[in-house]
Amino acid sequence: MGAAEVAIGSFQDSGALARAAAGARAIYHICPNVSRDELAFACAVVAAAQAQGVARFVYHSVLHPQVEAMPHHWAKMRVEEMLFASGLALTILQPAAYMQNILGGWRSILDDGVFRVPYPVETRVSLLDLADLADAAAVVLMNDGHAGATYELAGTRPLSQAEVAPPSAPLWAATSAPKPKRSMPGRRAPALPAPASTNARRSPPCSAITRSTASRAIPTHCAGCSAAPRTI
Repeated sequence: MGAAEVAIGSFQDSGALARAAAGARAIYHICPNVSRDELAFACAVVAAAQAQGVARFVYHSVLHPQVEAMPHHWAKMRVEEMLFASGLALTILQPAAYMQNILGGWRSILDDGVFRVPYPVETRVSLLDLADLADAAAVVLMNDGHAGATYELAGTRPLSQAEVAPPSAPLWAATSAPKPKRSMPGRRAPALPAPASTNARRSPPCSAITRSTASRAIPTHCAGCSAAPRTI
């Protein structure tokens, strides 16, 4: 779609939101990940949309927002409830976990040949490529017929973490293998062995709200966030 204009500002700045919404035909709202202000930010964006006469609204939610034990999911459910009463021509997208989330552990994969996850390797989760999510978002934003719809988005069947690792091994090996020297053009660089799944984890620095959310979400996440086979 491209962007002809860019407006920069805080979700807490009503003036910035008004300028961003002015002249828009539709709004796609996605909140910063694991935000304690999910509902407040959404209310502010909806107020700007209503004030500027932007009727079309697409909300980037999450698969299974009704799971109360996962605070960041539950917050999105509260937003969905608010949006139903907003009077906007609303579409909700509920994407599964992103395939690109694996990039958070990329360095460990390359250095150690190990795919680390914060839950049991048997956990089955549906995955979604961000490119496919972008395509779906473009369709509902640019075409009629999606007002009032909620779409679950998933790109794979439910996969265990042990199933996620092997198909990616050739890519990891190609990415991490040193390139051949120019003086030896016929020699192939050695490849890493296939990464092994493990529940070991190196915890990166994170905020208190992120740590709290993660500590409550992981036990529930272990039950799996999986979409039905016929989910878009």
